[in-house]
Amino acid sequence: MDKILLGTVTKAESDERHDIIHWRNAIIEVAPLFGKEETGLREKAVQQFRETVELQNAWWQKISAKYKWEYAKDDVWHANTADGTIYLSKAALSSS
Repeated sequence: MDKILLGTVTKAESDERHDIIHWRNAIIEVAPLFGKEETGLREKAVQQFRETVELQNAWWQKISAKYKWEYAKDDVWHANTADGTIYLSKAALSSS
C-alpha cells in the first residue's frame, strides 16, 4: 500500500493525537481484565472506547479541514508522532 505524504502537523496537534491513541490503547489493555461480575466496568470501558474512537475521528476531520487535505471514506491515515508527518493510503491504491 503506497503512502502519500500530506504534510506536517504542529507539535501540539501531534501531542493531542498521541494522547487520544494512548488513552484508546489503555482501554484496550484494561477492558479484558474485568470479570463477568464486573459488567458495569466492562460496559463503561466499551463506552469509553467508542468515545475515544469518536475523538480520534474528530481529530482527523479537524486536521484535514484545517490543512485542506482531501480523503475518501475508506482511505487510511498514518501519522508519525516523532516528527508530525501525516500520510494517507488511498483505498483505490490498495485495491488495485
